[in-house]
Amino acid sequence: MDNSEDMLAKAEEKIRKERLRVNLLKQDIRNFKLNKKFPFIFSFCDCFNYITKEDELIMSFKNVYEHLEDDGYFLFDISTEYKLREVIGEKTFTLNREDICYIWDNYINDDILEMYISFFVKEGRYYRRFDERHVQKIYKNDYIFNVLKEVGFKEVEIFDDYSFENIKQQSIRALFVAKK
Repeated sequence: MDNSEDMLAKAEEKIRKERLRVNLLKQDIRNFKLNKKFPFIFSFCDCFNYITKEDELIMSFKNVYEHLEDDGYFLFDISTEYKLREVIGEKTFTLNREDICYIWDNYINDDILEMYISFFVKEGRYYRRFDERHVQKIYKNDYIFNVLKEVGFKEVEIFDDYSFENIKQQSIRALFVAKK
């Protein structure tokens, strides 16, 4: 499930290449409605950092909670405050290879990180330029933990990246495991 047709198209390409049977749905995590409950729900790659309004984040967690079976698990990640402020924030990154180049500028305003990326992709003798803008909210791990508990999750654990080790001050990704 994704709200982006472009991302669903990329997923479909990969699914077709691997000859898998997967149902893809264009839905918004904040308000999707399925007539089904699941034992597990997963969301990775900063999905919740892209939700920049706290009331919409809460709606998303409530919606996930309603679609979980009793004792079901919700696993998701976020980029940490440390990563977004210290590693990425207010910096410019570049890549210069034969087939692709990019310039990636980042700006922080309060708890919002805006990323502007200009790509140059080689096509034959020329390079095609395309631009992307990404906006992410910086959430503190404690805030996410408390919201999950308020929504009704019985158990919530936070791990460092995908290591299942304790989260650290300088972790770049937080993995949340919440049990309904």
